[in-house]
Amino acid sequence: MGRPFLALAALLLWAPAAQAAPRAARPLTEAESEAKARKYFTDTVLLTQQGKKVRFYSDVLKDRVVVVSFMFSQCTDACPLLTQKLRRVKDGLGDLFGKPVRFVTISVDPVNDTPEAWRKYAERNQAVHPEWLFLTGKKAQVEAVIRKLGELGPSVEAHSTTFLAGNTMTRHWTKIRPDAPAEAVVEHVRRLAGEGLGGAPAEARANR
Repeated sequence: MGRPFLALAALLLWAPAAQAAPRAARPLTEAESEAKARKYFTDTVLLTQQGKKVRFYSDVLKDRVVVVSFMFSQCTDACPLLTQKLRRVKDGLGDLFGKPVRFVTISVDPVNDTPEAWRKYAERNQAVHPEWLFLTGKKAQVEAVIRKLGELGPSVEAHSTTFLAGNTMTRHWTKIRPDAPAEAVVEHVRRLAGEGLGGAPAEARANR
């Protein structure tokens, strides 16, 4: 997601003819790759619907295949519909859900979305599962996380309805349209979960 660096081509004209070619970048070790991902996504502390403090990368994303959504508990139209679709996806994933797949719903209205409000929303929409996290917290911290994911909307009502699906072990992230059939989302998440090691950098943006 970083801005591209502009090379000053004119400077290359002054390089000595015999100058050695630059060495190829050394592949990152697993520890370096993880540190890079943690730095990018941050370990911002948020709260689950149970009021538990969690670090966003280390406790929520690390070693998981995640489907991230953005909602608010007082929503009465789009959010319940999105939640029902995710319920169908969860059922379609079978044993994959919970390990390695986890759902992460992030509040776009953290001022009103207390852990208790999220807990009641999950119960009301039959979305209660230990691996379906509804996250909230201080407004600035929640917005910082949503901004990192590239989904910070102009207002609560105009929040993103896109699903983000990512395999944090392969560092492969994609976007899923909210009107995609649940069956198609299931197959997409299954493919992510079946990927091997390697992949794009942690900060690589979703396929658009």
